[in-house]
Amino acid sequence: MFKDVPLVLLAATVGTYWGTVALLILHKRVRYGRGSGLLPRHAYERRLWALIVPVVLAWIVLPILAGSGRLPWLLLPAWAHDDTWAHGLRWAAAVLAVAFYLMSLYSWLLLGRHWSMAIVPGQTSRLVTRGVYRWVRHPIYSLSMGLMLTSAVVVPTVPMALVACLHLIAMNLKARYEERHLGESFGPAYAEYCRHVGRFWPRWSRAIRRYT
Repeated sequence: MFKDVPLVLLAATVGTYWGTVALLILHKRVRYGRGSGLLPRHAYERRLWALIVPVVLAWIVLPILAGSGRLPWLLLPAWAHDDTWAHGLRWAAAVLAVAFYLMSLYSWLLLGRHWSMAIVPGQTSRLVTRGVYRWVRHPIYSLSMGLMLTSAVVVPTVPMALVACLHLIAMNLKARYEERHLGESFGPAYAEYCRHVGRFWPRWSRAIRRYT
Protein backbone atom coordinates (compact mmCIF):
# COMPACT_ATOMS: atom_id res chain seq x y z
CA MET A 1 0.00 0.00 0.00
CA PHE A 2 2.74 2.45 0.96
CA LYS A 3 4.22 2.23 -2.54
CA ASP A 4 1.05 3.72 -4.02
CA VAL A 5 1.09 7.34 -2.84
CA PRO A 6 -2.40 8.31 -4.15
CA LEU A 7 -3.86 5.37 -2.24
CA VAL A 8 -2.06 6.34 0.96
CA LEU A 9 -3.10 9.97 0.58
CA LEU A 10 -6.74 9.02 0.01
CA ALA A 11 -6.83 6.58 2.94
CA ALA A 12 -5.37 9.28 5.22
CA THR A 13 -7.83 11.88 3.95
CA VAL A 14 -10.92 9.68 4.41
CA GLY A 15 -9.73 8.64 7.85
CA THR A 16 -9.11 12.27 8.80
CA TYR A 17 -12.52 13.29 7.46
CA TRP A 18 -14.39 10.83 9.66
CA GLY A 19 -12.04 11.44 12.56
CA THR A 20 -12.99 15.12 12.33
CA VAL A 21 -16.68 14.18 12.39
CA ALA A 22 -16.05 12.23 15.60
CA LEU A 23 -14.31 15.26 17.12
CA LEU A 24 -17.22 17.51 16.11
CA ILE A 25 -19.64 15.17 17.86
CA LEU A 26 -17.52 15.21 21.02
CA HIS A 27 -17.01 18.99 20.84
CA LYS A 28 -20.72 19.69 20.56
CA ARG A 29 -21.49 17.48 23.54
CA VAL A 30 -18.73 18.93 25.74
CA ARG A 31 -18.92 22.59 24.67
CA TYR A 32 -22.65 23.04 24.23
CA GLY A 33 -24.13 20.06 26.08
CA ARG A 34 -26.07 19.07 22.98
CA GLY A 35 -26.50 15.89 21.00
CA SER A 36 -25.42 15.83 17.38
CA GLY A 37 -27.85 13.29 15.99
CA LEU A 38 -25.40 10.40 16.10
CA LEU A 39 -28.34 8.18 17.02
CA PRO A 40 -31.27 9.61 15.03
CA ARG A 41 -34.64 10.02 16.72
CA HIS A 42 -36.81 9.99 13.60
CA ALA A 43 -37.73 6.63 12.10
CA TYR A 44 -36.87 7.70 8.56
CA GLU A 45 -33.35 8.74 9.53
CA ARG A 46 -32.85 5.55 11.54
CA ARG A 47 -33.68 3.57 8.41
CA LEU A 48 -31.34 5.79 6.43
CA TRP A 49 -28.59 5.13 8.98
CA ALA A 50 -28.87 1.42 8.14
CA LEU A 51 -27.57 2.38 4.70
CA ILE A 52 -25.15 5.18 5.65
CA VAL A 53 -23.24 3.39 8.42
CA PRO A 54 -22.15 0.39 6.30
CA VAL A 55 -21.27 2.76 3.45
CA VAL A 56 -19.05 4.85 5.72
CA LEU A 57 -17.33 1.80 7.17
CA ALA A 58 -16.69 0.40 3.69
CA TRP A 59 -15.46 3.82 2.54
CA ILE A 60 -12.84 3.85 5.29
CA VAL A 61 -11.77 0.24 4.89
CA LEU A 62 -11.74 -0.31 1.11
CA PRO A 63 -8.73 1.97 0.34
CA ILE A 64 -6.74 0.11 2.98
CA LEU A 65 -7.76 -3.31 1.66
CA ALA A 66 -7.02 -2.22 -1.91
CA GLY A 67 -3.34 -1.98 -1.02
CA SER A 68 -3.12 -4.79 1.51
CA GLY A 69 -2.45 -7.58 -1.00
CA ARG A 70 -4.62 -10.08 0.90
CA LEU A 71 -7.96 -10.09 -0.90
CA PRO A 72 -7.50 -10.29 -4.71
CA TRP A 73 -11.05 -9.11 -5.54
CA LEU A 74 -10.44 -5.91 -3.55
CA LEU A 75 -6.98 -5.11 -4.93
CA LEU A 76 -6.25 -2.29 -7.34
CA PRO A 77 -6.17 -3.48 -10.95
CA ALA A 78 -2.68 -3.52 -12.42
CA TRP A 79 -3.45 -0.75 -14.91
CA ALA A 80 -4.30 1.64 -12.07
CA HIS A 81 -0.63 2.01 -11.18
CA ASP A 82 1.09 0.75 -14.33
CA ASP A 83 -0.64 3.01 -16.85
CA THR A 84 0.82 6.53 -16.78
CA TRP A 85 -2.43 8.30 -17.55
CA ALA A 86 -4.42 6.29 -15.01
CA HIS A 87 -1.81 6.87 -12.32
CA GLY A 88 -1.76 10.60 -13.06
CA LEU A 89 -5.55 10.77 -12.87
CA ARG A 90 -5.49 8.96 -9.53
CA TRP A 91 -2.88 11.44 -8.25
CA ALA A 92 -5.10 14.37 -9.27
CA ALA A 93 -8.13 12.76 -7.60
CA ALA A 94 -6.18 12.20 -4.37
CA VAL A 95 -5.12 15.85 -4.24
CA LEU A 96 -8.68 16.93 -4.99
CA ALA A 97 -9.89 14.73 -2.12
CA VAL A 98 -7.69 16.72 0.27
CA ALA A 99 -9.20 19.95 -1.07
CA PHE A 100 -12.72 18.56 -0.52
CA TYR A 101 -11.83 17.73 3.08
CA LEU A 102 -10.49 21.23 3.73
CA MET A 103 -13.61 22.81 2.22
CA SER A 104 -15.73 20.49 4.37
CA LEU A 105 -13.87 21.69 7.44
CA TYR A 106 -14.68 25.28 6.47
CA SER A 107 -18.37 24.36 6.03
CA TRP A 108 -18.50 22.67 9.43
CA LEU A 109 -16.96 25.71 11.09
CA LEU A 110 -19.54 27.98 9.47
CA LEU A 111 -22.35 25.96 11.03
CA GLY A 112 -20.72 25.91 14.47
CA ARG A 113 -23.14 24.81 17.18
CA HIS A 114 -25.90 24.39 14.57
CA TRP A 115 -24.14 21.43 12.93
CA SER A 116 -25.60 17.98 13.49
CA MET A 117 -25.54 14.63 11.74
CA ALA A 118 -29.31 14.27 11.90
CA ILE A 119 -32.37 16.22 12.97
CA VAL A 120 -32.35 16.59 16.76
CA PRO A 121 -35.85 17.23 18.17
CA GLY A 122 -36.10 20.13 20.58
CA GLN A 123 -32.91 21.86 19.52
CA THR A 124 -33.34 25.36 18.22
CA SER A 125 -31.34 26.33 15.16
CA ARG A 126 -31.02 29.15 12.70
CA LEU A 127 -30.85 29.26 8.95
CA VAL A 128 -27.20 29.70 7.96
CA THR A 129 -26.86 31.53 4.63
CA ARG A 130 -23.37 33.00 4.83
CA GLY A 131 -20.14 31.82 3.29
CA VAL A 132 -20.52 28.86 0.98
CA TYR A 133 -24.14 28.53 2.14
CA ARG A 134 -24.88 31.59 0.02
CA TRP A 135 -24.32 29.40 -3.03
CA VAL A 136 -25.22 25.83 -2.00
CA ARG A 137 -27.84 24.58 0.45
CA HIS A 138 -25.95 21.41 1.38
CA PRO A 139 -22.23 22.06 0.83
CA ILE A 140 -21.22 19.37 3.34
CA TYR A 141 -23.14 16.75 1.37
CA SER A 142 -21.84 18.11 -1.93
CA LEU A 143 -18.25 17.87 -0.71
CA SER A 144 -18.87 14.45 0.78
CA MET A 145 -20.10 13.25 -2.61
CA GLY A 146 -17.07 14.85 -4.25
CA LEU A 147 -14.78 13.08 -1.81
CA MET A 148 -16.53 9.80 -2.50
CA LEU A 149 -16.21 10.22 -6.27
CA THR A 150 -12.51 10.97 -5.97
CA SER A 151 -12.23 7.87 -3.79
CA ALA A 152 -13.74 5.82 -6.60
CA VAL A 153 -11.15 7.23 -9.00
CA VAL A 154 -8.22 6.51 -6.69
CA VAL A 155 -9.61 3.03 -5.91
CA PRO A 156 -11.11 1.91 -9.26
CA THR A 157 -12.62 -1.35 -8.05
CA VAL A 158 -16.15 -2.73 -8.31
CA PRO A 159 -16.78 -2.66 -4.52
CA MET A 160 -15.77 1.01 -4.29
CA ALA A 161 -17.95 1.88 -7.28
CA LEU A 162 -20.91 0.18 -5.59
CA VAL A 163 -20.24 2.03 -2.32
CA ALA A 164 -20.04 5.32 -4.25
CA CYS A 165 -23.44 4.71 -5.86
CA LEU A 166 -25.05 3.90 -2.50
CA HIS A 167 -23.47 7.00 -0.96
CA LEU A 168 -24.84 9.29 -3.68
CA ILE A 169 -28.31 7.82 -3.18
CA ALA A 170 -28.09 8.24 0.60
CA MET A 171 -26.98 11.87 0.38
CA ASN A 172 -29.86 12.72 -1.95
CA LEU A 173 -32.39 11.05 0.34
CA LYS A 174 -30.95 12.74 3.42
CA ALA A 175 -30.89 16.19 1.83
CA ARG A 176 -34.51 15.90 0.68
CA TYR A 177 -35.66 14.81 4.12
CA GLU A 178 -33.82 17.63 5.86
CA GLU A 179 -35.26 20.16 3.45
CA ARG A 180 -38.79 19.13 4.40
CA HIS A 181 -37.88 19.69 8.05
CA LEU A 182 -36.23 23.06 7.34
CA GLY A 183 -39.23 24.14 5.28
CA GLU A 184 -41.50 23.43 8.25
CA SER A 185 -39.12 25.22 10.64
CA PHE A 186 -38.39 28.38 8.64
CA GLY A 187 -41.40 28.62 6.35
CA PRO A 188 -41.35 31.25 3.57
CA ALA A 189 -37.77 32.29 4.41
CA TYR A 190 -36.50 28.81 3.55
CA ALA A 191 -38.67 28.58 0.44
CA GLU A 192 -37.17 31.86 -0.78
CA TYR A 193 -33.67 30.60 0.04
CA CYS A 194 -34.29 27.43 -1.99
CA ARG A 195 -35.50 29.50 -4.96
CA HIS A 196 -32.10 31.15 -5.28
CA VAL A 197 -29.66 28.58 -3.92
CA GLY A 198 -29.00 25.16 -5.44
CA ARG A 199 -29.15 21.96 -3.45
CA PHE A 200 -25.74 20.53 -4.29
CA TRP A 201 -24.26 23.05 -6.71
CA PRO A 202 -24.81 26.78 -7.27
CA ARG A 203 -27.52 28.30 -9.41
CA TRP A 204 -25.06 30.84 -10.69
CA SER A 205 -27.41 33.21 -12.50
CA ARG A 206 -29.81 33.58 -9.57
CA ALA A 207 -27.03 33.71 -6.98
CA ILE A 208 -25.19 36.46 -8.81
CA ARG A 209 -28.35 38.56 -9.17
CA ARG A 210 -29.18 38.12 -5.50
CA TYR A 211 -25.78 38.79 -3.96
CA THR A 212 -24.36 41.48 -6.22
